[in-house]
Amino acid sequence: GARALVSHAVLAGRAGASAYGLRGGGARAIVSTSVNATAFPESPEPVPAEGDDREWGSARLDRLIAHATGASRKDVARALRKGLVLVDGKDERDGARKLQLGGVLDVVYSGEALELRPPPLIVAFHKPLGVVSSMSDDRGRADLSSVLKDLPPIWIASLHPVGRLDADSTGLLLFCSDGGLTQRLLHPRFETQKEYVALVSGAPLTDGGAALREVLLGGVKTTEGTHVAELLEVKVMEMEEGQEAAAAHARAVAAAGLTANAQAGIPVASLRLSVTEGKHRMVRRMLANAGHPVEALHRVRFGAVELNSDRLPPGASGAIEGEALLWAEALRRGET
Repeated sequence: GARALVSHAVLAGRAGASAYGLRGGGARAIVSTSVNATAFPESPEPVPAEGDDREWGSARLDRLIAHATGASRKDVARALRKGLVLVDGKDERDGARKLQLGGVLDVVYSGEALELRPPPLIVAFHKPLGVVSSMSDDRGRADLSSVLKDLPPIWIASLHPVGRLDADSTGLLLFCSDGGLTQRLLHPRFETQKEYVALVSGAPLTDGGAALREVLLGGVKTTEGTHVAELLEVKVMEMEEGQEAAAAHARAVAAAGLTANAQAGIPVASLRLSVTEGKHRMVRRMLANAGHPVEALHRVRFGAVELNSDRLPPGASGAIEGEALLWAEALRRGET
C-alpha cells in the first residue's frame, strides 16, 4: 500500500508547468503499480489516462515551445513575429499568452505539430547490466540519460528515476513525473513491495530454503540496520546448473564492462524474495549475512508493476497502462 509523503521534485499546489517539461513549476500526481508496460514505438503518441483530473495550471506559449523543441527563446520569438506559430489553427504572435495545461494542446511551430500533452505518470525501464542509476556520470559509464530519448522532449524534464538499481543489478526501474508520488513509492512507511530474483552461493539449501525463510522473516542485521524479507520461491540448483549460471553471468559482466568479482561463488539456488525497504545494496547485504552471497540480482516487480521481459526487453522503456493507470489514479485520490 502507499500513502503520500512530501515531494522532492515538484511542490504540490503550485502551477503544473513542470509536468510539461518546464522548470520551476509544480504538480500533483500519483503512483503506479500494476501489470506490464509496453515499449514505446519509434514515434510515441501516448495520451493522458482517461479521467485524468490532475491540476496542471498554465504556462506561457513561448516557454512551452522552447521546451518542446529545444529552440532558443530568441528563435521562438522570431517565429512568433513571422506568424509561424498556430494555436488551435489560428495565427498567434503573443509569446506571453498563457495556455491552460492538462490536455493535448494544438500548437504548430514552423509547420510542425508539437507533442504538448502531459507525460505518463510512470514509465517502466528494463535496466541492463552495467547501467548506473543516474542521469549523467562523470566517469563515462552508461547512465540513464538515453532511456527517455524517444519521448517527446517536453516530457523528459519532468520524468525522474524512482530510486535506483546498482550497476551490477538488472531489471525494473521506474520513472515518475511527480515527486510526491516518488516519495510514496520509496518511503518504507508506505510498505511498497519490491520483488527480486537472486542467484545465491553458499551452503546447499538441503531443506529447500526453510531455514533461510525463517531467518529472513525474523530480520537480518546489516550495517544499515535490521531488515526483513519474505522468501517467496526457492529453486535449488545442481552443481552443473550452478556452474553454467556462473559462467553465463561472468560473460554478461564482461560484456557490460564491469569488473568481475574475484570472490564470486557457484550459485546453489535461485531465490525470489520481497522487501518493503530499499536501502543501498540491502538485499545483497541481507543475503550475504544470512550465509548466501548474491551472485546476480534482478528486480521483477515494484509494487504491482511487473516486468515482462518479452514485452519490455533489456534497454527498453514504456509507459505503464491498463490496471497500472487505474491503480495509480485510485492511489492519487487516496482510495487505496
